[in-house]
Amino acid sequence: MEENSEAPVISLRNVWAGYDLDTVLEDVSFDLYPRDYVGLIGPNGGGKTTLIKVILGLVPPRSGSVSVMGASAQEGRKHIGYVPQLQISDKAFPINVWDVVSMGRIKPGFSSLRLNSEDRQHVEEALRQTGILELSKRLQSMKSPAGTAKASTISPGRWRRSRASCSWTSPPPAWTPRPAFKFMTCWQN
Repeated sequence: MEENSEAPVISLRNVWAGYDLDTVLEDVSFDLYPRDYVGLIGPNGGGKTTLIKVILGLVPPRSGSVSVMGASAQEGRKHIGYVPQLQISDKAFPINVWDVVSMGRIKPGFSSLRLNSEDRQHVEEALRQTGILELSKRLQSMKSPAGTAKASTISPGRWRRSRASCSWTSPPPAWTPRPAFKFMTCWQN
């Protein structure tokens, strides 16, 4: 394996983590560098989600250390786009795919909710990369009064793609090459 001269964007050293009395991760150590591609593959209950939660600072390690962008997991997670496996949303809220993805461009402190031309370009590119640009004006899955899905809605899987696209539009820190890294769920067409 080739040595990397860049600083790692994620670094774990001797991490042990779990829930209550169950240990899920045992002595995990690795570094991820800018432009690395990683796939997490394993059986149900194998610790994939726990590992992501440790990196995001949502599950504290019992021992060991976690660094994200040179900071603690809690500090560094603001640089990570993450789409959880299960999301709860109000299906009656009338929001379309473009609007969901646009939320990734909202500036800290909500200083401006309007998109400029650069923001719109990022949104369009994220939609293109996830294969849902043609669905940008479609609404999230909603039920009509008769209980049938409206024709202008999209499937739950494509809705998750819109959430992933949202994470892609968030600007990375100014001092990192774009893209620094992104976590995404995988999908099949």
